This record gives sequence, C-alpha cells and structure tokens, in this order.
Amino acid sequence: MTFDRAFFLKNLFPIINVILCGGFSIITLVYAPGDPVMTRLISVVAAMIGFLSAGQIARSSEFGEEKKILEGVGAKIDRLLYLKGDLHLAKNPKVGAGADEYLLVWGSFSGAYRAYNPAYRVERAAGMAENRQRLFEQVFIPRYQQKDACAYYLFMTKDGDENLQYFKTLMQDLDGYCRRKKVEIPDLQSKIKVRKLGHKPALSHPEMYIGTQHEKPTVVYELREPQAEHGNPTYYGVVCNPSFYEVCTKEFDREWEEAGTGGDVDIWS
Repeated sequence: MTFDRAFFLKNLFPIINVILCGGFSIITLVYAPGDPVMTRLISVVAAMIGFLSAGQIARSSEFGEEKKILEGVGAKIDRLLYLKGDLHLAKNPKVGAGADEYLLVWGSFSGAYRAYNPAYRVERAAGMAENRQRLFEQVFIPRYQQKDACAYYLFMTKDGDENLQYFKTLMQDLDGYCRRKKVEIPDLQSKIKVRKLGHKPALSHPEMYIGTQHEKPTVVYELREPQAEHGNPTYYGVVCNPSFYEVCTKEFDREWEEAGTGGDVDIWS
C-alpha cells in the first residue's frame, strides 16, 4: 500500500479523532478507578466519536486496503467496549441485518421496561412493522407474558402525536392478534401504561429504552446529530452499566411524574 497524500489531508481531522478518541476511551475504561458515572460517560462518548470517525474515513476512501484497515480500527474499539461489558454500538437495522439485528437489540427484555420518546421508525426500517406476527411472537408476547412485566411509555407530542398514534394502533393490533390466536397474556392492558408530555417536542429529545435484558441492566440510546430525523440514527448505543441504568431510570421517573396523571393516555379505545 502506497501513501496517498490527498487521502490523508482530506481525512486529517477524522484520523486525529480516531487516534485521540480511541486511545482516550481505552485508557479511561481500563485505568479509571471504581465506576464513576461521569468518567464512564465521557469515555463512552469519546469512543463513539472515534468509531463514527473511522466509519466516515472508510466511506470516503477510494482504496480497498485503506478502507479495510480503517474499518478494522472501528471494529476493535467496538469489540473492546463490548468485552468490557459496558457498551457496544448497534447499527440501525436499516443499514444492518434487518429483523435479526432488531431482535438482538430490542428482544429478551424482562421485568420493568421504560420507553422514553419512542419513534417506532426502527421497526419499520427493519421490516418488523410489515411482519407484525414476528414482532408480536418474538418481542411483545414473551415480554408481557411474564408475571412481573410492566411497561411505561413516555411520548413527547409538542411537534405532533404521530409516534403515539402509531404505538396505539400497534398495541390494539397486538391485543387483537392475541385474541384471534388464543394467546394468553394476563392483564395485558394493565401492564402497559402510557403518558405524554405535550410541551416537549420529540425532535429535541433522544429515543431511549431502559430495562433488564439477559438479566443485565440495559439502556438502548439513540445516537443522532442535533436536528436529524428523530428515531432514525445510524447507530444506537447499548449500555450495560448499573450506574448509567440508575441515572437514566431516575431521569425517566422524574419526567414521568412531571407528566402526571393529566398526561395519561388511553391506548385501548
């Protein structure tokens, strides 16, 4: 492989990002004492920037060898964070493995589940909206058949209630599907609680899912640029860190109480 000066100068800033952010995240994750939340969050953000920068360079490269090497840098950062057990990056299924990738990220949740500002564009991008039988049988039915299952959905509706109305239709379809197939989900309607915050726009807040997945506290977090389309990022962060989970849960509960009973939404009628 020969050195290409034009390629190097064109991608100088992303290359520096990869080196600095990747190195900083590795050092912070490995040597940070204890498990302070802010230290971990800083390292997570740095790693995400480095990972995305590596992807940007790879996409701009016209040379196969450079592309292969730079994609490897991003993969190594991703693997390191995954092995640390705290975080990995999941591609939006529209650019990933479709329905199978969706199930890896959003399947197998148990117990209490909190959905903050959900958009449901990822279901449509992954083909799960059209294949609702699979969505019901592999995500919602196993989740809500559990005795201790409960879910809290909090929507931001200042800029419209399209996401809320989509969810309402989805849950009514789930209820109808279970009745037709004689699938028992005890107390389904009482297990799912929905509120809205009418003074907050969805576009200005991230999409986030908080729960227990494979017996680990897990937060799935939308990573998107400001003012980009809500619910349609290139990547989601999947964080399995008890401290981060606790912070996100407390913030969700605070906003849930802010919505109050006046924000309750009946999705079944």
